[in-house]
Amino acid sequence: MTDSSQDVLAAWSAFQGMSNKLLPAGLACERGVFGKEPVATSDFHWIAASPKFSGQSARLERELVLGSEDGPARDILVWRSRGDLHQAVRCYPARAPDASGRSGLEKQVLEWRRPADLPAALGAAVLLPVVAGLDESAWSGQTPDPMAEGFFVPLASLTVDDLPIRLAQIVSTLEDGRRELRETLGIDVLGELYARLLAGQRAIRLDQLDAPLSAAALVALLAPLERKVADELCVISWLPSSVFDEKRLRNQGWDLVLGSDAAASRSSSRRLDSRLLDAGMRLADALLAEAIERPTRDETTAPAQDSGDLEHTPALLSLWGPSQSGKTVFLAQLYWHLSNTDHPDWRIRARDGDSVEFFHRLRRRIYENNVFPKATAIGTVEKIVCDLEHKRTGQVARISLEDRAGGDFTDKDLIDEVKQRLLDAKGLVLLLDPTRDHQAIIGELAYAFDKLGVDADRDGRDTRPVAVCVTKADRLISGPEDYRAAIDDPAGFLKGEEELTQVLNNLRNKFTNTELFPVSAAGIRLGFGATEPVVFYDEELLPRINSEGEPFNLVAPIDWLVRKLSE
Repeated sequence: MTDSSQDVLAAWSAFQGMSNKLLPAGLACERGVFGKEPVATSDFHWIAASPKFSGQSARLERELVLGSEDGPARDILVWRSRGDLHQAVRCYPARAPDASGRSGLEKQVLEWRRPADLPAALGAAVLLPVVAGLDESAWSGQTPDPMAEGFFVPLASLTVDDLPIRLAQIVSTLEDGRRELRETLGIDVLGELYARLLAGQRAIRLDQLDAPLSAAALVALLAPLERKVADELCVISWLPSSVFDEKRLRNQGWDLVLGSDAAASRSSSRRLDSRLLDAGMRLADALLAEAIERPTRDETTAPAQDSGDLEHTPALLSLWGPSQSGKTVFLAQLYWHLSNTDHPDWRIRARDGDSVEFFHRLRRRIYENNVFPKATAIGTVEKIVCDLEHKRTGQVARISLEDRAGGDFTDKDLIDEVKQRLLDAKGLVLLLDPTRDHQAIIGELAYAFDKLGVDADRDGRDTRPVAVCVTKADRLISGPEDYRAAIDDPAGFLKGEEELTQVLNNLRNKFTNTELFPVSAAGIRLGFGATEPVVFYDEELLPRINSEGEPFNLVAPIDWLVRKLSE
């Protein structure tokens, strides 16, 4: 039974790599409990954990905030993936209210660090059913650590004996989940959900469910997805919130929100390419088929493998900004940020040797000499081109910058090649320096874009999507609240900047589709509940940069533009 069960699972795309493989006897994992002891006056905190659980040090509780959490009491499951670290979470009504007297959710977390040769779907199939059965008995009545500050119960790590891999049981779980999805969603709803996932959308919501899906259904949802997609998927079985904050959920990395206490969405569905819809329907059809049989590889392959050049045709983006807007350092930091970290969505590569040399030269200045790039000399031109590839969909965004002096944009005639680059771009990354004179910025914008003659609406406005990046946003941040607002509420963050607001209003008279992003290529440092600047001035009053800063919102404009172009 074991061998045949292994073959049945390996035939599903999410379980690829399991066929004829000697599997471990079980999975080892860490665990933690986020909640509150009933008699305490403190707020919710980690009240129990095993020795190597990462939740406390990584501030996992922030990532597991599921909206306002003000909905009716429900039992909710969550599956979260960050690289090779996966967490299965059960959320249920806590016995004790929070410090403000509101009801809250206790959260049981099982944490598994996945070996590279095992699929995440295997971990989900083992961990989700187990975490669904955990409750407060893990800590209630146990002896707390007398040396800990506050109430804390040390837990033992779970071993392979605690979490055995029983393949026949996993096959049975998968079939139970398929049956549940067949009865609750159906092929049309599930097919569109898969299509939107394959299109690279995030925080995809379903309004068709009346109750959270089970652990078995979450496992089944993973099964037909290509493994690289399934390995990175983050799913909330139900959002316990009266408000569906799509932007925040996207920023937190959630892919699927399979139900919600928020009012049903009234917005029209985003349009999808017919080939994506067809691919989504094939995935749904393979999963929901009544017959229990091995799916073929063709039935469960993502469209990146069989839909021609749709996802691989570069979306041409142009990076532009008036003088001193920080174009050079923005692109350099974007390149090194994606090159040196395992970003969940994007990878980057320079298109040619000149571009590579450009980035390495700037790296030496920023990271070794702690100085900003020199102002580009008049008449100097460096053409930089990068391709950003979406790991899940294969979509490519090609972003170009001709690194010229700002003065070149205010010559008698707009330089022909710059004009052509702006005309050819399907979307624009527009950088604005909030510290410059706003009337000068408005003048330079008018000079550049009024001369383009692009396709326009009835009011003469450019209809292409424009990501408006307010650079050097670290200078507008005075504390953690400002930092959070810059990420979650850009409009509110910049509300008090009257001169900048004039510039933004002027832009809205030129473009129909804009989105605002406070951006910092220099970044800030967060520590001990405070923010620390990374830009300082030396004895000659020249600005320098501490390379330990954490840039923010570098990738968000690209992600937004690509999603807009795919609608």
